[in-house]
Amino acid sequence: MRIPLVLLILVALATAARADNVEVGVVVTGEPALQPQLVAEIETWFHGHELTVIPGAIDPESINAMIDCFVVEDVGCARKIVDEHAKTAAIVFVRADASPGPGNSRDVTLTGYWFDKGQSNVFDEKRTCEKCTDEKARQVADGLAAALAAAGRHEIGRFHLTSSPAGARVAIDGKPVGATPSDGDLAPGDHEVEVTLGARTVKRMMTIRRGETTSIDVPLPAEAPPPSSRGSHLVPGVVIGGGAVAVVAGIVLVAVNQDPDPHANPQPATLRDTKTGGYVLGGLGVVGVAAGVYLWMHVSADSAPTVALEHGGAIVGWTRSF
Repeated sequence: MRIPLVLLILVALATAARADNVEVGVVVTGEPALQPQLVAEIETWFHGHELTVIPGAIDPESINAMIDCFVVEDVGCARKIVDEHAKTAAIVFVRADASPGPGNSRDVTLTGYWFDKGQSNVFDEKRTCEKCTDEKARQVADGLAAALAAAGRHEIGRFHLTSSPAGARVAIDGKPVGATPSDGDLAPGDHEVEVTLGARTVKRMMTIRRGETTSIDVPLPAEAPPPSSRGSHLVPGVVIGGGAVAVVAGIVLVAVNQDPDPHANPQPATLRDTKTGGYVLGGLGVVGVAAGVYLWMHVSADSAPTVALEHGGAIVGWTRSF
C-alpha cells in the first residue's frame, strides 16, 4: 500500500508544479541588433523561474499588428490581438529603443508589457540602460523580466496615493513617481513615501500587500504665514528719519545765514555764514531720505515715508497705496 500512496503524492506535486508553471510567449521588437540577445536573456530568465516559454506563441502578422497598436499608443488594441491570436496564457511584448550616448556608447530603453489572455489588466514596466554594454543590457533585461513576471503572477500590490491639497510631488523609496493623485505597482512590504508641496514635506510608511491595493491620503500642514516685516522696517526707517532731520537742519542753517548788507554802515563785526553748511547738510539729508525710501520699498511696496521741500521749510509725511 505504501507504493501507491507515494505515487499519488508525487503525481499531486507534479500537477501543482505544472499548474504554477505559466506558459508564456516572448516577443521582442525595436532595435534589430538587440532583439536576439534580449529574446535569449528574457527566455532564459523565465525558464529559470518556473515559466514555460512557448516559441511562436503568436503569429508574425499579429505581431506586426501589435507594433502598429503601440505606434499609436493604443494598449487596448494590442490586448485585443492577444485575446484573439495568442496560443499561450500570457504574452510578454518588449520594445527596445537605442540612442547614441557619449563617445561611442549607446543608451537603451526597454519597455515591456505582460498580457494575460482573456484578462483586462495589462502590466507595463520600463528599464533604462545608460552607456549600455552587453553585460549591463543582460542585467536590465533580467530586471524587466522579473518585474513583468511578478506583475503577471500577481506577486505585487498596487498603491493609490492622494494628498490634501492635491498636486504634491511624490517619491517612493527615494524615487520620484509623479504627483498626487498617483497610482502604481509595488513589491509587497514596507515603503517610505515622501510627499512635497512647496516648502512642505511629509514622510509616511506604506505597507503593500500582494494582490491588494493600498490607499492612503497624506494631509499636508497649512502653509506657514510669511514672516512679519516689522523688524525689517527698522533700518530704512532710521535712515529716512535721519535724512529728514538733516534736511530740516540744513533748511534752518540756510534760513539763519547772514549775508553782508551793502547799505549798512558800519558793517557788523561778525556774520553768521551758515548757508554753505546748510546746503551740504540738506543735500546729505536728501540723499539719506532717498536711500531710506529705496530700502523701504524693497521691504514693503504698499507704504513709504515722503519728504517735500518748500521755500523756507520742509514737509515730512507718509504715503500708502490702497
